[in-house]
Amino acid sequence: MAADLPPDPRLEPGTIPTYDPDAIISTLTEFYESLSKLPYIESSDILYPPPGGWPNITESNFAPLKKTPEVIDILKRLPYLRNPTRWGKGYLVSHDTFVIDYSNPPFGKNSEGKMVDGLDEDAVETWSPDYYFREDEKLPEWVVPLTRSEDNVSGVWLLLDTTDGTITTWDNEPVDDYPSTDPRKWRNNCQKTYPTLKEVLDEWRTEFLSLYAFAFWDKDETARIWYDHENVHGFWGRKEKEEVKEIQRIMLEHGWPNEFRREECKAALAQWVEDKLDPEAWEAQYG
Repeated sequence: MAADLPPDPRLEPGTIPTYDPDAIISTLTEFYESLSKLPYIESSDILYPPPGGWPNITESNFAPLKKTPEVIDILKRLPYLRNPTRWGKGYLVSHDTFVIDYSNPPFGKNSEGKMVDGLDEDAVETWSPDYYFREDEKLPEWVVPLTRSEDNVSGVWLLLDTTDGTITTWDNEPVDDYPSTDPRKWRNNCQKTYPTLKEVLDEWRTEFLSLYAFAFWDKDETARIWYDHENVHGFWGRKEKEEVKEIQRIMLEHGWPNEFRREECKAALAQWVEDKLDPEAWEAQYG
């Protein structure tokens, strides 16, 4: 389909995007593995697909999602991140943005991790940004989200288009770039399109590895991301910026990046959270 369309108006002139599932799998794997160097994502929580792919991800089990065989195939072969918490949405990978793990509940397994036949359509309907939309406004069958936002307002849904390999961010800022006859018109509900997943994840990885962004778990087993920039997302205040400087100091004292003592740093940061982020102070500052 992509070859029959005019050039994408959102991409640089001359850019011809192509769908390369192997490159997407490699990009996502490298992203997770690079973030596991930080005292945040545990390498044991990176879930690699078994030979033959994830057994729960089949066309019959995923029929309620109404996706193409290409979508099912890529989901079956992707790595995922295990949710290490007893509650919550798991790992943040950008501001208010969580990864989606299609290998675990509610996608084909129950809460005990046992395989079930098919999906509970009610349980998975909120795992796509279009769940409040009319049927004729839903994402097309060849598009699938790789991440989900905190509340469909803050955070980013990364939407993979398996016809051309592009990534579009669903961010509630519609921009009408495509005519009504263009099958890419669903992107008019979104603001930005990238030619590859690598371009997006390289930006996020650089933020983490440069210590511009720092992710950690608070006392309630909730993932948080803070940034070394006052009001970087429009609502954080000066106190967070000061505390990010403390986190950076701890990281550097433990040899980041070339001689990093990860486990020592992880323990020091856990102690810092214990000492600094008492519940009353947290509630007063961040609510």
